[in-house]
Amino acid sequence: MTQTVLVTGGTGYVGSHLARDLAKQGVPVLALYRSRLPEAHPHIFPVCSDLSRAELLTAPLRGVTTVMHLAWAVGNSSKGR
Repeated sequence: MTQTVLVTGGTGYVGSHLARDLAKQGVPVLALYRSRLPEAHPHIFPVCSDLSRAELLTAPLRGVTTVMHLAWAVGNSSKGR
């Protein structure tokens, strides 16, 4: 089975570096973002979603073998916690 990694916070400082490093190794990466697209790379697939809405995560998690949770709530996005 091929490893596929979902990186939450895929456009943040740590998340973007992790996604890029994994992609350079040929690992398919789903980079979860909320407002800013991740850096273009053949092995990085951007997924726009909101971690506060579980129903939006079902499709992106299909086929994912590993989740690296690096997202952080900022400003108004922390409502409902």
